[in-house]
Amino acid sequence: MSRKRKPNRKRQGGRVTAPKQARGLDGAGSTPAELDLGWAAPSRSDAGWSGRGGTGAGDSESEPDVHSVFAAMAEAIGQRRDAHPAEAEELASEFVSIMAMAAAGADDDDEFGSASPGPDDRRRGLEMVGVAVSLLAETERVRPRADYVDCLRALVPFVDAATADEVRTVLERADARSNAPAWADAIWRATPTGAWRAGDRLGDALNLGIELAWPGEWENRVLFGSLILTEGPFVNDLVLATLDEFTEVYVPGTGYLVGPGDRPYLADAIRYLEPADVGETARALRDGIAIAGADAEAPLQPGFDSLAPLAGLVLDTITLAPPADVPRSSDAERAAAASAFLASPEAAGLTDGAAGLNDGTGGDGDSGESEVRELVERFFDYVEQRSDGDVHRWSPAVVAAFVDWYLRTEITSEGDDEALMRVVGAWIRYTHRHKEWPASITDEALLRLETHLNPGVDPAELWEQSLGDGIEAMAAELGFELADEDSAFPLFDEPGTPSGDASSEW
Repeated sequence: MSRKRKPNRKRQGGRVTAPKQARGLDGAGSTPAELDLGWAAPSRSDAGWSGRGGTGAGDSESEPDVHSVFAAMAEAIGQRRDAHPAEAEELASEFVSIMAMAAAGADDDDEFGSASPGPDDRRRGLEMVGVAVSLLAETERVRPRADYVDCLRALVPFVDAATADEVRTVLERADARSNAPAWADAIWRATPTGAWRAGDRLGDALNLGIELAWPGEWENRVLFGSLILTEGPFVNDLVLATLDEFTEVYVPGTGYLVGPGDRPYLADAIRYLEPADVGETARALRDGIAIAGADAEAPLQPGFDSLAPLAGLVLDTITLAPPADVPRSSDAERAAAASAFLASPEAAGLTDGAAGLNDGTGGDGDSGESEVRELVERFFDYVEQRSDGDVHRWSPAVVAAFVDWYLRTEITSEGDDEALMRVVGAWIRYTHRHKEWPASITDEALLRLETHLNPGVDPAELWEQSLGDGIEAMAAELGFELADEDSAFPLFDEPGTPSGDASSEW
């Protein structure tokens, strides 16, 4: 019954600003009403079904059989009677999500799934779920059908207390007549046993996971959320998997697989997986999901919508750690960082000549010491306001986002670009040496800088130029002439293979 979220007409990147109510969450386990994840069972309401969903007669086009609403879920859940309880939970979560999407599209002409459900849509969606479940429970009371009864069983946490009592009555009668599914006693009874934190050396995003155990002999699974830090923080995707399944794709100690069209630096973005604190992980996930759900600009993946209801129920069972303090540097720390940078070999020559930033002169690409210090101040402003606060974490994504932000917030002239490129380029080399990052990551960050300051430049052409420059440098070092084919061939021959031997195959 999977419905993939249609890519919405949002920007697919950029800042996702936490709403005002997201700031200053106080008290372990507490979340302001405005930032509630929105998947708690509502109070009883007769609104939300809009006259649709009859009791099974199906004799009116305006009142279709309520079973048609649950048909896809019933078919899927009927095939999973012996499956892990998490699979039934996922189906229920997706059903609730589809209702919220339906509510989101009810007031516009967009195709179903093109609009992202907001807080009001989630509330209306839950009301629709409650009415539909109540109608289905009424029809299944006399002659229960296992697949539809199992739909009711899985949706109990999403309905109000009165409707839940109606469902339990149906379940008691149905289970007295036939066997309940294998997961009946375990569904929605998982408890957290630990937490995980996965990321890579670039630090642009984290995969935060809560490990869950169900009563019985069921294997543990982990609810992972992808937390975007650069231009965040917000959760943009959710997945429920075993730890082994996760590490088959996200292999600790390795870089990302690099295909023909991928940037080489990805292979050097070494990944890690480590245990984490349950309360702190739950806090970060809950806040990240709430911010993403409240911000219409958040670029979300299909898994977010499908599993957000499930994640809301899971996180509601965990006592959250207090919100972490946002790092803020002092004036003295900023001045010391600027002085250390100016004294570094990477900054050599930056302060020679006339100033070139924000003075309208361009300065032939040179910057005075005061201008360099002012720009370092902006580095701190950016990472503390819009990233994770680490002023030395200048990944390619951070570089691109900083340049976009700087050009939006500062009044600059064309002459400023060269000076900006010189200072930011030196800062990239300086911070990457501090982080001990490989040259491929530095090269990518510098390319991002150039392409963002020169929108007409094709990154692919820059990569080809960079590769060509590297081959030329290597040839010069080894004493080969690239213009001489016979001389150049040894660069690409296997060791011990005569020049021009055609035995090498691609």
